[in-house]
Amino acid sequence: MNYVGLDIHTKNIVYTALSDDGNVKMRGKIVNDIEDIIEFLRNFEDGDLFVMESTGFYEPIYDTIESKGFKVKLANPLKVKLIAESRIKNDKIDSEILARLLKNNWVPESYVPDKKIREIRRIVRTRINLKRVSTGFKNRIYMELKRLKIDYDGNLFTLEGRRFLRSLNNFRIRDYRYKLCKSYNSFYEKGLFDNDLNLLDDINFMLS
Repeated sequence: MNYVGLDIHTKNIVYTALSDDGNVKMRGKIVNDIEDIIEFLRNFEDGDLFVMESTGFYEPIYDTIESKGFKVKLANPLKVKLIAESRIKNDKIDSEILARLLKNNWVPESYVPDKKIREIRRIVRTRINLKRVSTGFKNRIYMELKRLKIDYDGNLFTLEGRRFLRSLNNFRIRDYRYKLCKSYNSFYEKGLFDNDLNLLDDINFMLS
């Protein structure tokens, strides 16, 4: 059995794999990319264990490893540091420290919701991000109309309102609408709406 500690960063993942006898079997770094992670996992077999700290971007890595049938433990960063200081006499948390905590069953685990709950949370975060982006660009359009002293009695973002905006042929408004649509589309291209038909409807509405 291998005990694999993953020190995850936004651009790369540093790893250390320990064998049953506690010796370092593998050590290195890979790009934090799903394809690279999948290729990396080919080095391991059923029963090998993985551990990483709970960070703001752990989910894609966690999901990828879990999808390949491996057990993954998510460590609480603050508790990991305390345990490492007391048991390993080292407060510098790296992939080897995580692997040794895993091997000795000392990992203080963070709560990991099931995949369905994580998916719901992801969609909610996406909705919040879209709302923030949407509101920002809509406000810019309103301000541009105010600057031009143009009044419109209605909702600018209905079908009729968007026709009105297009008829103005104003390059700033056109640019804001383009950026707004592009921001929606970028979320779609990243696969963030695969299971949310309401959000897909929102994108179609904005692009029409």
